[in-house]
Order: sequence, then structure tokens, then C-alpha cells
Amino acid sequence: MNKISFTIFLALIAFQSCKQQVIEKQDTLGTNLSQNPDHRIDEVRVPNGFSWETSRNVKVKITTNDTRFKNELHKIEVYNKKPELGGKKLAEGSVSTDKAFETLILTPFMDKSFYIQKIAPDGSKDFELCAIVGNQALAEIKVDNTQKIVLGKSDGGGNSPIGDMDGDGVADDLDCYPSDPTKAFCNTYGIATLAFEDLWPHKGDYDMNDMVINYSYKVITNATNHVVRVEADYTLRATGGSYNNGFGVEFPISRASINTVQGATLETNQSKAVLIVFQDMRAEMKMWNTIPNAAGSPTVDYQVSFNVSNGPTLAQFGLGAYNPFIWNGSNGFGRGYEVHLPGGMPTDLANTSLLGTGADASQLINGDTYISKNDRSPWAINIPIEFDYPIEKADINTAYTKFSTWVSSGGTQYVDWYTNQNGYRNNSNIY
Repeated sequence: MNKISFTIFLALIAFQSCKQQVIEKQDTLGTNLSQNPDHRIDEVRVPNGFSWETSRNVKVKITTNDTRFKNELHKIEVYNKKPELGGKKLAEGSVSTDKAFETLILTPFMDKSFYIQKIAPDGSKDFELCAIVGNQALAEIKVDNTQKIVLGKSDGGGNSPIGDMDGDGVADDLDCYPSDPTKAFCNTYGIATLAFEDLWPHKGDYDMNDMVINYSYKVITNATNHVVRVEADYTLRATGGSYNNGFGVEFPISRASINTVQGATLETNQSKAVLIVFQDMRAEMKMWNTIPNAAGSPTVDYQVSFNVSNGPTLAQFGLGAYNPFIWNGSNGFGRGYEVHLPGGMPTDLANTSLLGTGADASQLINGDTYISKNDRSPWAINIPIEFDYPIEKADINTAYTKFSTWVSSGGTQYVDWYTNQNGYRNNSNIY
């Protein structure tokens, strides 16, 4: 064997040995990571189709057999558990014997059921524990229709008509806006947290703190459960990146259907309603709020609202994060550099030619967007609580010890990895 052939032969052996080591390392990921939280997120084995969602959209449909009040509307309240046990109200609206109450609620995977309460026009209450099966929660509130009812209390005799000042069919005691016939029910979501990496389409350090923003929504509906107004609260908590990132949200309605926008800018040249909350996070927050023991900046609050004309039903509009995004407004980049949650759709102003470049593996045609090549890592996550984010340069997997198992299990284990339970956190890596 000549010298050149011998050299090539040794190189091939070395290559095969190195390749085998890589394969062996990959084969052990996902089983050992829960015991060793020092791996980076992009080393975690991500199952095909994993969505990175900490919550699921649940279709809720509630019916009743209560015929005691003729055409009067009953109020439905949906809680994550019994109100007397501290349950949080998730949604509300009207139901009657001929029209169901329907909604779409983004709820944590750890929630296995809803507590449904029906309040009749006379104030009497009936309830049902409703199991979440897959992505649906169905319940019928049954009553004894021979039961005596109380039509009113104004004369103390139970014979006065039910009070409905605005004439919308919802009793005053059940109406969030008893003197406004265009509004009846208040549906809330949050507080929840969005955490972004901003180097898209290239990978970052996965500390998930380049922008951290809390959000909550109040979606106001009328007596027929159609959306008439949206009120939002956002809190900018951290800006652990050097880019001039902006923040906006796309809502599932047409741009033409909203009006009277306050606290944000309704963006032009968009088919859907896209509200820009701010253009440059560096102008909003001087310090990063990600470096321990360093000077910080106060958090920044934003109150945003808009009215909706000919709005969709609550079931169509839903309650959740909607389609939030950041974009890199720094020199050399621009408005087209949008970063969304995995599976989020770019707005009309996004530069879709960037999809699939760099480390991005988006396939717009099938909705598999904003995940990275090879490891399917995200550039953004949505957490259904006020999330304690990692410190600067600390990979999220080194801050939350159950994170990797949640990922490698395809989201079936440690669905509550972000909570403050014993053994779930490495507090030295959390801001």
C-alpha cells in the first residue's frame, strides 16, 4: 500500500469512528438528558411533529334542557376548577335550550377537566364537571323542569319580571354591562408569557430571554356570544438581545372589521388585523433585565384595545395567545424578519423568502413553521403562567431540569415542567 492510500485509509477509519460516536451520542439523547440538564436545547432529541405547545386549544360546547324560563338566556361560566376552591374563570356566555354555548379555550395540558356553572335568569345555579377528551369538552346541564323558579325579588314575593335594563335578553345580574345592549359577557385569558430568541433564521443561545413579554386578554361578547371588543395588557419584562426588535400580534379577524384602536398601531397593508405594540425594544427598555446582580430597568406596561364590527363568535375567535411575533428592525434586517411561535403563520409583511434559509426548516405549505433544521428547536415559546425566564447565556434546558424530558417524550411527560415544583428548577440559572 502506498503512502497516499494508507493516509486515505486512516482518514476513513477516523471518520467512521467519529461518525459512530455522534450516532451513539444521538441515540442516548432523550433518555439521559433528564438526568443531565447541562445539555443545550438543540441537543435534545425532538420527536417528529412535536409542536412545543404547553397548552392546547379545547373546543367547548355546553347545552341545557332548562325550559322553565321560555326565551330567557342563561349564563354559562367555565372554570378550571370549582370557584370556591380558587378556580379561575376561563370563559362565559349565554345558553338556551335551542342554542348551545360554544368557545375555544387555550388551556394547559395539565388541566384535565373544566367546571361548568349555569346560572339561570332567577340566579339559581347548576353545575357539571366536564372532562377534556382530546381537544374537546362537551357537557349538558340538566335540570328538573318541574322545579319552582323565582322570577324576581323586587317586591319580595317572587312575582316581578326578571330585570333586563338594556333589553339584550341577559338578566341584569348576569350581564357584565347591564346598561349596554351591545355588550354582555367578559372572557379573560392570562397572565401568560412569551419568550423569544431573536437570531432567526440562525440559531441563538436558547436562553429564551431576547424578549420576554407577559400578556392577558379580555374578550367582550354580546348576548349571542359574538366578539364586540378586545382589551389586552402586555408587560415587557426582559430584552436580552442587542437587536432593535419590535413586537406585534395578529388577530384572527380581518383588518377592516376592527376600529377605535387605542394603545397600539393598526398596521397597514395587512389582510388580517395586526397590531404593533412597539417598534424597538431598545427604545422601550434600556437595560436587559437578564444579567444577575447587574442594573436593571423597570418593566413596561401597555394597554391595548379595539372594537370589532360584525365580529366572529367566541368559538371562532378563541381565547389564547393568537399570533404574536417579533421582528428584527436593526440595520441590515427589517420588518420582514418576523419570528413567530412554532406553527405560527407569517403576516402579509413577512419576507417569506427567508423561510427555509439559515437554520430555519419552515415548510409554509403544511404549516410547519419556525422550527430549526435537524433538531426542530423553536425561536419562541408560550408559557401559560408568568414564566421565570433563564439568565443571560443560560440555555433553558440548564434552568429547567424537566424540560428535556418533556421534549423527548413528545410532550407526554412533565407537562408542568415550567412550574416551581421541587426538583424542577436550577435556580442559579433563572433570573
